[in-house]
Amino acid sequence: MERRVAAQLQTLPAVDDVVGRVQAVLRTAIHAGEPPTVAATASSLATSERSLQRSLAREGARFHDVLETVRAAEDTRFRAQGLAPAEVAQRLGFSSANAYYRARARWRAT
Repeated sequence: MERRVAAQLQTLPAVDDVVGRVQAVLRTAIHAGEPPTVAATASSLATSERSLQRSLAREGARFHDVLETVRAAEDTRFRAQGLAPAEVAQRLGFSSANAYYRARARWRAT
């Protein structure tokens, strides 16, 4: 059993960079129904909001951009599962269905 678990762990991608860790925390928050905020993400990573922002900047990223990337990917997954747009909007942490529809239009434009 331990060999199987070790083999499965080796197949998982390593998350050594800050962007990867932030993406993982955001996915977890979205699937847990928690708001995907910079404050909650920083807390999950045991750092301050400002330190998180600086770490992301060193990698050439911004929190908002990472969040948009994760939301776009999870949107595709949720829609493939047949969830209604209002449910997807709520799960992704949008304040309203209109905000979700505007975000979808941005994702399709890029």
